[in-house]
Amino acid sequence: MEFFLPSILLIILAIGLSVAFVPRLSPFVLVLGSVMCIAIAGYNHYTLFSGEYNVMNWIESARGFAPILLTGLVIVLAGGYLLMMIQGGKTPTLQMPSMTIPPPETATNVLTQNIGEGLKNAGMAVSNSQNRNRNQNNLNASLLSKHI
Repeated sequence: MEFFLPSILLIILAIGLSVAFVPRLSPFVLVLGSVMCIAIAGYNHYTLFSGEYNVMNWIESARGFAPILLTGLVIVLAGGYLLMMIQGGKTPTLQMPSMTIPPPETATNVLTQNIGEGLKNAGMAVSNSQNRNRNQNNLNASLLSKHI
């Protein structure tokens, strides 16, 4: 109990000082203070636990498996190289499907129809000649009525 109350008071004091002064500091000062705190904490942590870091090193335990790991790595890389030589370095390619858009006359929106006409006139879109005579308001021929 003798350490509890002073530590609570110290925490409340630190919170009060932080609320009072931190918003008035510049971002540069805040970043500099944060970097200094992290550096001090890292140095303190390393000095406290340096003995345990030397004992609990994964490299020490991996030294016994190094020949097996290296042999496995060489086998995997050699197998990959042989497969590359057999296939000749060919990679499968997929054909892109051809894209067509419905004719602008089937659009239910005037803006959509004008965009379609502009794409058709610019040669950036292809439309079917059979659908060119349909009315703009024909909902049966629109994309919405086809449930696409």
